[in-house]
Amino acid sequence: MPVNEFGCMMEKTFGYRDERFNCSLKNYVNNGGPCENTDEYYEGPEFPENLVKKVHPWMKTIQLSWEGGTLQSTLFTFDGEFTEEQILNEFGINPEALPDNINWVNAENSTLSIEGFMHMGAGDGGCDESDD
Repeated sequence: MPVNEFGCMMEKTFGYRDERFNCSLKNYVNNGGPCENTDEYYEGPEFPENLVKKVHPWMKTIQLSWEGGTLQSTLFTFDGEFTEEQILNEFGINPEALPDNINWVNAENSTLSIEGFMHMGAGDGGCDESDD
């Protein structure tokens, strides 16, 4: 999901308006890259701590990872001990039949990781590592 759509969803769903990434943000373009302008490449809203329990009562934290203006992955940490089977069942996730926009899912140690697409960092982007 693009940062502007996510920010607008947060505003409409939770009444939380991110200072930058909200429903007023139009025509957002991310000009960052894994090699140059990396601050912009990784920019995106954080999930507010005070809203985490509104997503699900098991939640302790929600960490969002952004790349190129799109949500790359999400890490959900649970407040309690839950097995892989409990987590997958609770959230209706079948790892054998993931939606097209999900690359992989991992549930273990009371966490749930969902990756939309593979991380593309400086080591993956063919960045020039010379000391010019």
